[in-house]
Amino acid sequence: MPPLTGAWRAGFDEFVARHLEPTRSRLVPEIVNDETRDLVGLWEALEARFGDPQEPPFWAVSWRGSHALARYLLDNPRIVRGRMVVDPGS
Repeated sequence: MPPLTGAWRAGFDEFVARHLEPTRSRLVPEIVNDETRDLVGLWEALEARFGDPQEPPFWAVSWRGSHALARYLLDNPRIVRGRMVVDPGS
């Protein structure tokens, strides 16, 4: 996705509200993610918005492995206290 600049940035909140919705995982109900329930529809909307082919918007879906990692870290905060945690596509 291109950087959020100009007209795209101006309409970003509206775009997100139209295509993503707040979602809670049963495994990690403490965390709310804005996610799509229609990955293909979002992909088509991004291509229409930018006027050229886009990479699949996998960033708009949280993966079950991420939920499991979040649950583990929330239950065991001492493991990461004082550190940054990065989940590179689990």
